[in-house]
Amino acid sequence: MRTLQQHLSLIPDHRKANGKRFAYVPMLEMIILAGMSGYFGINSISRFIKNHQKFFIDRYQFEQGVPGKTMIFNFLKDLDFNAVSAALSAWMDDVLGDDLVGQVVNVDGKSISSTLSGTYSSQQNFVSIVTLYAAELGVVIGSEALENKKSNEVAAFHNLLDKLELKGAILTFDALYCKKKPRKLSWPQEMAM
Repeated sequence: MRTLQQHLSLIPDHRKANGKRFAYVPMLEMIILAGMSGYFGINSISRFIKNHQKFFIDRYQFEQGVPGKTMIFNFLKDLDFNAVSAALSAWMDDVLGDDLVGQVVNVDGKSISSTLSGTYSSQQNFVSIVTLYAAELGVVIGSEALENKKSNEVAAFHNLLDKLELKGAILTFDALYCKKKPRKLSWPQEMAM
């Protein structure tokens, strides 16, 4: 089983070669730890990192302290959400293994209001996230972001099902995700049934 650090190290660094004061994986880990602790905004993530700076300096051997709010913002601005989500899903798959058998997995999509553009026009666009949540375990086992103009929740849901091994899990989802005419299963899915 690979560690979270090993999974995160597979994500390509999106930053320019010059001016990297902090390594890529430690930056991701600090932000993920903040999120797991309930800190989601730039200000709260930066506050979390500052409040735990002794731990982070000792863990990562930072010589010039911890990153500040501006550095965290710039790091997150161009971060590939789907690549991070795929790495976290692969890690969760390693950690959970066969623990999903008989577990209830809730599926839901949410739109992010701050990404809305063209509110009252035919060019309206926004970002949504479809998430698979194992309620009894209390963990998100997969998520996928999508842009309204380029994709839809149903396609994102089916992409998540294709990527994750959910054999034996009980899925609950909105009627939106149901189709009258089911799609043909891929051969790995047929073999798993």
